Amino acid sequence: MTPLTITGTGICPVNGVFGLKYPKIYLKDKVTGEDRLLTPKNKGTLDDAYQTNKSCTEATFYVPKSYLTLMQDDSKVVVEIQMSDEEKANSELQNTQPNYLTFGEGLQIDNVSPVPAVNNGELMIVGIGFNNQKPKNKVYFTDRHNNKVSADVLSSSSQKLVVQVPATAVTGTLTVEVGDKTATTTVEISAIELIITFGDNGNLTDDSFQVSIDGSVINESIPGERKHTIKMPISIGEKTLSLKGITVPDSLATYYICFSNNVAVLSGTTSGRVTFAEGDQFQRNFKIKVKPLAVSNPVNCNYIDTNTNAVKVLWQE
Repeated sequence: MTPLTITGTGICPVNGVFGLKYPKIYLKDKVTGEDRLLTPKNKGTLDDAYQTNKSCTEATFYVPKSYLTLMQDDSKVVVEIQMSDEEKANSELQNTQPNYLTFGEGLQIDNVSPVPAVNNGELMIVGIGFNNQKPKNKVYFTDRHNNKVSADVLSSSSQKLVVQVPATAVTGTLTVEVGDKTATTTVEISAIELIITFGDNGNLTDDSFQVSIDGSVINESIPGERKHTIKMPISIGEKTLSLKGITVPDSLATYYICFSNNVAVLSGTTSGRVTFAEGDQFQRNFKIKVKPLAVSNPVNCNYIDTNTNAVKVLWQE
């Protein structure tokens, strides 16, 4: 009997008329067509075991040996768990890691995620033959000189490793060594970037702004520019960002600023209508934290209409 652990939400058995009601588990090999229905009852034997954690986010059951003997080296088994007729989760149709069960001996890498990975971020490696003891798994990336770069193993099990991507790693070969066995695959690495969109969102298009990060000027908009976007490489960690007025002719600044998904805004108001005395300069400071995630366009930017991609006019002058 081979244990299989799945993760999700709400996968505990539920109370039924005749006691606890356990899910049905379907296994189907896309290569051989062999399928099997498992109906766990958790009566004390491995062949019907279904064990969950307290938060109902992880369940372990056992794949019968009689089913495993039907598998081939290239088998790809879809797993579907059915809590009821309406509540189903299918590994092929949903965003699971991995999408299929595969079979083999020795050391093997099936897939890695996320794609792309980012420097100093985490990478999950799924496969078989890993060691439960972290120090016994050696993981190497490739640097720009094609040298091997060792990675820290953050957690390990026989089927999954989580490692930290080295700062100097680039797209190339990923190597896992366990004892005298070696497995390789190709991994895509992306440098950490920051995307900022900012501009004037008042009814009069008359303001322009300059962006600085930790005291260094990064870029600036032109007077009345509604949407100015910056994309730049950046290191992870906390930064101080300043938005300064270049031209604010009526001593009344109307502004907004939005950040990519890998940025958490720790302090600062991301849109406003600010009056200031003649002779003073408009400035707003933000404390941000750049996280080791692949970059996307600014998210949750409530100051831009998602249908028209136009900046919303929020302030009257």
